[in-house]
Amino acid sequence: MYKGLPGTSITLIAAAEKNFLIDEGAETTYGRTFKNLGFKWSITDGEEFATIKADAEDPGKAVVTFKDMPKDWDSIGERVAVKVETFDKKYPDDMMAETEQDLYVEDEFYQIYPLEIDENLEAGKSITIKPELRRYKLGTANYSVVGDARFEIAEYDEDGMSVNESNGTFTIKRLRDFGMDFVIRADWEDGEEEEGYWFSPLDDDNAWLVQDMINHLDTANPNKDAIDKARAAYNKLSDEEKEEIDTSRLTIAETKQAAKDKEAADRAAAEAARIDALEWNGTLSGAVPAAKSVKAKAAKKSVKVSWKKATKKNLKKFDKVEIQVCTDKSFQRANTKRVEVKKSKKSATVKGLVKGKTYYVRVRDVKGSGTGKLVSKWSGVKKVKIKK
Repeated sequence: MYKGLPGTSITLIAAAEKNFLIDEGAETTYGRTFKNLGFKWSITDGEEFATIKADAEDPGKAVVTFKDMPKDWDSIGERVAVKVETFDKKYPDDMMAETEQDLYVEDEFYQIYPLEIDENLEAGKSITIKPELRRYKLGTANYSVVGDARFEIAEYDEDGMSVNESNGTFTIKRLRDFGMDFVIRADWEDGEEEEGYWFSPLDDDNAWLVQDMINHLDTANPNKDAIDKARAAYNKLSDEEKEEIDTSRLTIAETKQAAKDKEAADRAAAEAARIDALEWNGTLSGAVPAAKSVKAKAAKKSVKVSWKKATKKNLKKFDKVEIQVCTDKSFQRANTKRVEVKKSKKSATVKGLVKGKTYYVRVRDVKGSGTGKLVSKWSGVKKVKIKK
């Protein structure tokens, strides 16, 4: 059940498929596509309490914004009915299907989280849920968690799933491919609440499953793992199956993720340039070893870096030794790893590297931190390939 406070918004996502007959002379077959389908959003009841606006980039997504509570009202608890109609873009005046979703605008309400689960969980796999009952109240900046709420999973098919509970955490194992639903119920001193969940039927319809993954992508705040998973699943489809898929939402998410990655890389490069521009005030002869004094030895997903320890005189001029490791010899990529160790050290191991990748390594001396950070010039660069 979707609920919201006055002045807040809820994002809704729609998906559809078109089925049609293919006449091949004596034989008639069925065809299907997810492409070239449009959506029309409207509020059929409760227009005085909310507005709706379709996303300009992704017409299958719309944002419902609840209006502020009328000034002369002490409380509010109203239903807002949203209708979405589906049509073929070639024939926009001919609506093929429609569905309605009820939303509620209230000045105070309780809701069980999470609101969604992985509907396409494979049979034999498990998910872990730790339910939380949240209380929302108009005029309060954040929700509060009801600490004395007790939860149970009810109304489920024992042939289709198993449930185990430990200290308020539920492990749900899907046993069968057929579709099934269940309920999480919460009760506490002041009342009770429940939320319904659904496992989609799993069959050999790979195209449908991939389309469902794409439909659930968040184009406003893209998640790289979800995008990569959807793209990998799409790439595994046959050419015929790919013909059915509407990839527009995947393309939007990938474009926004690429911009997000570039922005992060630009920030990292700007920070690296800023630090590199800071020059040590004074001579550091001997404090930074020559390239021949730096050694890099590859290990499993790591590299051990060693260097010539500075003289006692030069040890007084800095606080730490900084090691940088990157797949780019100019050290401008966002994946540059920076490790700082005590000045008394003569080696350090940098972990979390990728097997089989080539990395470049350099070191320098550092004093202070933040905007007052002083650094020496970099040592020479060493090249090393991580073991497979």
